[in-house]
Amino acid sequence: MPLFHSSPVKLAPDSIILPGNFGRIIKHTGNSHPLWQREMLLERIRATSYPTKPSRLDACFACVNEQALRFYVNAMDQNSPGSMWPVLYEVEKTELDAPEHRADFNVVRPLPRLDKTAEEIAHHYWTASLWITIADAPEIRCEELITTSPLRILHQFS
Repeated sequence: MPLFHSSPVKLAPDSIILPGNFGRIIKHTGNSHPLWQREMLLERIRATSYPTKPSRLDACFACVNEQALRFYVNAMDQNSPGSMWPVLYEVEKTELDAPEHRADFNVVRPLPRLDKTAEEIAHHYWTASLWITIADAPEIRCEELITTSPLRILHQFS
């Protein structure tokens, strides 16, 4: 099953993306990283309540469809002015039976118009029990997959 990934790095077909780079950067930067608090909370909730789920800090990330990836990339660009425009890839897991988790990539922090704490949102993320409908794009399911499997680049697309 093809998956979809973005990276600021241009990679050749058959290149392997190793799990854990996201977490490596956050751990190296520490609490000055803008996502430190969010990711430490998600990791604490995962470790205590959902220990069989793969850690976001030790995983590869992908979207399950191209529309979700494009929405994610556009949202990230709007939230990070001056960021590098990422390269888009179709990818596949190299270890088909590796642990994975699927959830809405919007459900990683408290959301406007929802009266939920960060802890409640984290539980929703790890149980995949909350899916956000995007007002301007209700047809897009913002589903991300995190996995301990490396990802193989199949091809780049634009």
